[in-house]
Amino acid sequence: LQRHGVRDGDDVFVVGCGGRLTDIKGHHQLSKAMEKVLRKHNDVVLLVAGSGSEGARYEALKKQGLRVVMLGMLRQQELATFYQALDCFVDPFYQHHGLNTVMIEATLSGVPLLATNLASAKTTVPCHA
Repeated sequence: LQRHGVRDGDDVFVVGCGGRLTDIKGHHQLSKAMEKVLRKHNDVVLLVAGSGSEGARYEALKKQGLRVVMLGMLRQQELATFYQALDCFVDPFYQHHGLNTVMIEATLSGVPLLATNLASAKTTVPCHA
C-alpha cells in the first residue's frame, strides 16, 4: 500500500475488489456505488486487482481524485498480501454461476466479505448478521 500513497499509519478503511473486471461480473454497479462511498468518506481507499473493460470505470474515479488504487493482474503469490491489506472485500457478481474462485479466496483469507445474495454466495460465505 505504501508504494501507492497509503501509509501504514493512515487511518483508512481499505475496500478491495478484483478478478475479471467486466460488466457481467458486476463492476459497472460496484464502480457507481464506490463513487458515492469515496465521495462521502475520504478515509476509504479502494484497491482494484485484475483487468478488463470495466477497469476504465475505476480509472475514471481515480482521475477525479478519488482514492482508487489500480493494481492490475496479481500473481498467485501476491494474492495473500492483497487480501491481508483489506478491511473488506466486495464481490459484486450477480449472475447465477457455480463456485466463485475470488469469493472463496477472500473467504479463506479471513477478510470480511460483502457479496450479492446469490445461492453460490450463501453456500460459500459464512453469514455473520
